[in-house]
Amino acid sequence: MSKSKIKIEGQKWGKERVRADRTDELYKDIPEGGTLMTIDGLRVVYVTDNSETVAVDRFSLDVKKGELISIVGPSGCGKTTILRCIAGLLQPTEGIVRIGDKACTSPGSDRG
Repeated sequence: MSKSKIKIEGQKWGKERVRADRTDELYKDIPEGGTLMTIDGLRVVYVTDNSETVAVDRFSLDVKKGELISIVGPSGCGKTTILRCIAGLLQPTEGIVRIGDKACTSPGSDRG
């Protein structure tokens, strides 16, 4: 589906609103407001015997440390596919997902 059907909403929360988790511990070298996750040119194509279905096409996003985002869109627009790539459960056809400075190529304990 077209990337224009996916809406990204972001909100920066103060420390008092963020639940305690391991993000600060795992990414302590990234300054507040620094890039925590980068998705660059993500493209996922599902291939069957008779056809190809483009699930995500040229999707890019930077998430800064301290940001909270949501991915909103209609059924079938690629939200779950994007999340599966972030989790390392699905390799993109093109593009890259980076968590910190490492390419996300398989599931990791840093993405609980």
